[in-house]
Amino acid sequence: MWLQHCRKNNLLIDADDTTHLSSHSAETALTLDLNAALQHLSAMERLCITLSYQKGMTHGEISEVTETPLGTVKSHIKRRSSKLNSLLEAHQKDHD
Repeated sequence: MWLQHCRKNNLLIDADDTTHLSSHSAETALTLDLNAALQHLSAMERLCITLSYQKGMTHGEISEVTETPLGTVKSHIKRRSSKLNSLLEAHQKDHD
């Protein structure tokens, strides 16, 4: 769910690149919340999530690029995607 929303609204951004922020305050708030949530992940977890969802890389490709075991990559993506989904759902409830 959070991935679909982020892709639809181009909300996944690099910390130094704010040019993609939406002009709508609700979308801007969501973008900032998502990026803040991503900052709470470890660097490796954030990298795995970003490479998977923003860059469209497979788990195997991420494993090769990061020199991380495939099982670890899968674990990072599954656990942290679930956490980000929960945070996004809470954000949406706050703004409904």
